[in-house]
Amino acid sequence: MGALTIAGALELARRAKVAKRDQLPLEHFSASEFGPYWPLMNVELLLKLDAFRKALGYPVAISSAPGAIGRPIIGGGQAESGAEKSWHNYALHGEIMAIDVHPLPPDGPSAQERRRWYEIAKQVGFTGIGIYPDWNRPGMHLDVRTDRTPANPATWAGVYRGGKQVYVSISEAFV
Repeated sequence: MGALTIAGALELARRAKVAKRDQLPLEHFSASEFGPYWPLMNVELLLKLDAFRKALGYPVAISSAPGAIGRPIIGGGQAESGAEKSWHNYALHGEIMAIDVHPLPPDGPSAQERRRWYEIAKQVGFTGIGIYPDWNRPGMHLDVRTDRTPANPATWAGVYRGGKQVYVSISEAFV
């Protein structure tokens, strides 16, 4: 029997990751909700997303917007939605480490409730947290970036000013 090739070793590692992902004890999400991106989802991201949903106590919808889950580099070196630097970029990171979601509170996404989203996201250990109060359905970006820690997550708010989205302090998501 010949030596294991690098490509063969990488394929074995990929299969082990998929098997681990397929056996996750997720209570609130299923593989089908992630569509074709399921095999590329980071296990830590999935576990934290499930813990986030459990702590909220109400549904969390995965955004259907293009790039809300995965953002590949597309033909000609062009990137889809800032993919070249994004934690959504599976080509850059080897897996999807970010997701955009819409928490669905029964009484609506008030400023107080958006603050609660942020506090719970920090508690479950996300290392990147963005809140978007001005989306058609207010939502958030959650990630498990490796250049930050749960004690010091990257945070921001995406708000509309002058007809376009700008990035500001997270505190502006709570007004």
